[in-house]
Amino acid sequence: MENEKIIGLGKIYEKYLLLKRNAHTLQIACAFDKVTKENCFFIVSQEIVDDTVRMIPIAKLYMDTTVQEEIEPMYEESAMSQVIFNEYEENDDRFTIEDIDMKTLDFDKDYSKMGAMFEYGLTVTEDVKENGIPEDWDKE
Repeated sequence: MENEKIIGLGKIYEKYLLLKRNAHTLQIACAFDKVTKENCFFIVSQEIVDDTVRMIPIAKLYMDTTVQEEIEPMYEESAMSQVIFNEYEENDDRFTIEDIDMKTLDFDKDYSKMGAMFEYGLTVTEDVKENGIPEDWDKE
């Protein structure tokens, strides 16, 4: 997995963690999208630190239903992400926005292990789909 994608997966995990652990900081924010030239809404995590308002965009909200026709769910990738994120969350001691923003994980500082787990999981899933579950899968 490319380094950029690994970091991206880690950033998605951090936003997921923000949503779960800091729901009380979530706000609606309106912004102008320079690419689409449209006003849009985001869910942001907002925190005031030393009289400075920090807004971290979490998710863009779509105001129409056309996006449902434009995207195709990726079920295996979704399930794999959820399993990995749950495992990481159990071992992640960062709770505040500042912690998540400033601290790295001791067990995976650059999310390279997360990226490797994701890729390996998809490879195993594909292999099982093609060849079935090996008879000795539970033997080591």
